[in-house]
Amino acid sequence: WNTMDNNGAMRVMYSINGEKELPEQVLDHFEGYRKSPMVRIGNAATDHLQLDIYGELMDSLYLYSKYGTPIPYDQWLVVRKMVNYVCANWMLPDMSIWEVRGIKQQFVYSKIMCWVAVDRGLRFIDKKGLPCPEREVWVKTRDEIYFTVME
Repeated sequence: WNTMDNNGAMRVMYSINGEKELPEQVLDHFEGYRKSPMVRIGNAATDHLQLDIYGELMDSLYLYSKYGTPIPYDQWLVVRKMVNYVCANWMLPDMSIWEVRGIKQQFVYSKIMCWVAVDRGLRFIDKKGLPCPEREVWVKTRDEIYFTVME
């Protein structure tokens, strides 16, 4: 929660200390597995837009809350911020789970996971009775993502 941007955006990964930058370096003086080239440390994907991460996190949060401990109100406010971010950005091309090194694309997997993120936010509202002034926007966005994927 402490690493999320004010607008609800998250990075794909953080260091073990929560740092946002993990610069990738090629170590030419090492051989890779079975003498493969390009041994790398760090990860260039830290800068990638991967919209699928929101669905994966929201599904985990929802299941944890459903079968474990309900999220407290202050965390619900963070969840709302995150779902609002998804509603505003789901249509953008991204690198998705595939972490392609090139041009951002429209990946179905990312769209489906954005649908999951919004759907789980709505389940928090409907099943846990949590307040959400943006509920109608979330419903509209969830349905729009669904229709986009199905086309």
